[in-house]
Amino acid sequence: MQHTDLGCGTVAQDSHTIGGISLIQGESVDSTIYLNGVIGSDGSGTLVLTDRRLIHVGAAGRSRTASFVSIDDVTSVEVTSTRRRSLIGLAWAAAALLVAAIVWSTWDHMVFSSVAAAVLAGMGIYLAIDRLWGHDSVRATFHSAEEQIGISVKDAGGEADAQIKTLANRLFELKGAAEPDVRKFAPR
Repeated sequence: MQHTDLGCGTVAQDSHTIGGISLIQGESVDSTIYLNGVIGSDGSGTLVLTDRRLIHVGAAGRSRTASFVSIDDVTSVEVTSTRRRSLIGLAWAAAALLVAAIVWSTWDHMVFSSVAAAVLAGMGIYLAIDRLWGHDSVRATFHSAEEQIGISVKDAGGEADAQIKTLANRLFELKGAAEPDVRKFAPR
């Protein structure tokens, strides 16, 4: 079985442990996604698909979490991509800069008109920067009867969405290979 590295980043690991977690005897790593810049934490994590389990190892500050689910128990995978590439952010930025110019030129008070115009201009600049350099995000939830493994990833280059979908497809390929085909009937 060949290991597929779907993520961008490097994590030192040997073939028997992942993030300090030992694999089951005979278990092998199939695919790995390194989750650099996980939303809502200051750490990172790793999503590992083995031939038996899906393992999510996360870190935030001093805490480390690990979630496990058997690939036989995974019933569905939900992937949601949030794109931040609309023109609405730039329209609001332009409106804020226009209002800042109007406030500064029409308000007669020298200090307050300058402060109000600077605040509105700052809001407009923030909206423009957020729109131009903001990251898309991808949220994936792996569902089973008892547990859900959820991850959120900043998707700067648009690669995380494809990587997670590739991992989900591979998970169901492994699951299908492990289950007997119930459509075939024994001859009588």
